[in-house]
Amino acid sequence: MKQLSFIVIFSLVLSLVFLPSSDAMTKIRWIDVPFEVSHIVFEGETVYIGGTTMAHDDVDNSMRRVIDMGLGTISGENINISTYWVPPRKTSLIIYQQYEEAPVTAIVYTGRTMIISTIHGYYIWPLSVSKPKLYGNGAGLDDMSVIDGKVYATRFGTIGTIDLSNGKFTDLTGNIQQSISQTNDVGIALYVVFPYKDYIVGLGVGGVLFFKQDGAGLKLVKSYIDKDVDSRYDLDPDSAMQGGFTVWKHYVMLPDKQYDLIRVVDLDSGTSFTVEVPANIYRVATDGTYLYGATPKGRIFAFNVDVKHERVGILWQIDLKKPVYSIAVKDGYVYVATGEKKIGVIGNSLQFSDISEDYWAYDAIRYLSELGIINGYPDGTFRPEKSVTRAEFAKMLALAMNLDPRCDDTLPEIYVDVHAGDWFCPYVTAVVKAGYMRGYGGGRFGPNNKVKKEEILTTIVRVKGWTLINPSTPTFPDVPKSHWSYRYIETALQHGIVKKNDPHITDGKFHLGVPATRAQTAVFIYRMIR
Repeated sequence: MKQLSFIVIFSLVLSLVFLPSSDAMTKIRWIDVPFEVSHIVFEGETVYIGGTTMAHDDVDNSMRRVIDMGLGTISGENINISTYWVPPRKTSLIIYQQYEEAPVTAIVYTGRTMIISTIHGYYIWPLSVSKPKLYGNGAGLDDMSVIDGKVYATRFGTIGTIDLSNGKFTDLTGNIQQSISQTNDVGIALYVVFPYKDYIVGLGVGGVLFFKQDGAGLKLVKSYIDKDVDSRYDLDPDSAMQGGFTVWKHYVMLPDKQYDLIRVVDLDSGTSFTVEVPANIYRVATDGTYLYGATPKGRIFAFNVDVKHERVGILWQIDLKKPVYSIAVKDGYVYVATGEKKIGVIGNSLQFSDISEDYWAYDAIRYLSELGIINGYPDGTFRPEKSVTRAEFAKMLALAMNLDPRCDDTLPEIYVDVHAGDWFCPYVTAVVKAGYMRGYGGGRFGPNNKVKKEEILTTIVRVKGWTLINPSTPTFPDVPKSHWSYRYIETALQHGIVKKNDPHITDGKFHLGVPATRAQTAVFIYRMIR
């Protein structure tokens, strides 16, 4: 028992109890784990976790943070940590120098050997032995990937392999990078490495390089070089650590830690663009369908990426109000590490906390949110019964019709209530120039007026270019032929945008003058573009 107090290595299945979040709106559950987790990685059905605990250093009689590591299996909301290593409470073997924001930079596992990298070095732990060994002489690895059984890593801006028997890092690309730099007059520094198709890809400052294995080395196959180090390939070591980027389909997603942007690099063409996101994302993950991002202060986002129109739509967002160091995604669940002795689990079936799958407008809201046409609120709600302003509707319409939202400085000369500094000016400009929306008398657009159902249907008829009909008998008894919107409403009804008995919209009567709700507006736009 005394020996076990020094090295704790054993197999177990934790009885994990879900604890409700203090914020019920988040719909997050917490799973207890043995130590303070700051890094989560999945490979197949295996989960690897890394983190820290406090330990006493006999050398200088102080308390220091030490690295912990563990692995197990995961299935939905269940995590079974089968093996983990916690350093002894009194140790001078593994001292972690207080890099609180990034205690673990990367984790991989191969052939019953776990490799975990930190700022100051990397540990190699064959699970058949009692404890890991530290290598690196004070310098860790930026990123790691297991490719064809070999551990590839980036270190000091180059790609190399790690010898698991002695911890040696062998640089495989330094000479290649030097040759490219001399030819193109640009510095090349590779900070991430990952497999793509049958390539080994390195990305960092100066470009993207594609290699193939050539014996014990790597052979350069193709490259996309960018001499502007401040543009699309400028990835620094602080951003490069595992979880600081992700590969979605044939795109690399790189959050920009200085701005509210994500850089998107097309691996097939070398082209790139940026998309705006609502916060400073610094950790990303993907399940192949959606993109997930976390801010340092604890906001978690799920995005749909619209590459064609270079934008993202927010599916849902949650504010944990605590630091987030790592996120991972698997089988419809998002897993969050917050530096605590627990892992947060968010069910990805959640879109908005106040919209369930049986809600009458669910399909429309889900579809439009995936396209980035509508968004929710910072607390994770959609607020379907809230009314919509004309400015908000102009934005939805401009995005739905793929218009180019640019503010026209001459617009204030037409509408006295639309100015170049207003957030809605680009969208109002776009829909007015397209002929979809018009203002009121007196030179007003009425951006803050609540948009009415008849205004929305009139706009949709203009967008579609349908010929107005003029039935002799009104469909709705409360919409007389003399009303200005009569022909537009009848035309929209003919094309299925609205129905005489339309649950939650009409009940045999149209109810003129009633502001449209966010749910009703979503349904109208959904029917228009579908």
